[in-house]
Amino acid sequence: MGEDSPQPSEKVKVVYSVLSKTELRETLEFISERSPEAALKLHRRVRSTVAALARRDFEGPKYVLSNGEVVHTWPTPPLKIIYQRAEDILLVVRIRHHAQEPL
Repeated sequence: MGEDSPQPSEKVKVVYSVLSKTELRETLEFISERSPEAALKLHRRVRSTVAALARRDFEGPKYVLSNGEVVHTWPTPPLKIIYQRAEDILLVVRIRHHAQEPL
């Protein structure tokens, strides 16, 4: 990278919104009633994906919400992780099931 290019920080703090925690918990509880093993695997995939997003391994497409906020999304089937970036923070805004209505 050139001298003017921003350097990724060494440590990005991951913050989950209350809503994202609730959505993930409810989804995992629903799946766990049918298959505890599947719920555990999905939880691990979500955590792994969020960690990769924090490391900037990849970046999801950008969307501008009706309120003007900019978010990015990344699929982790059957879920979609909706997030925002700040300099040293990855904010997980929502964790929605892909079948839900768009934001």
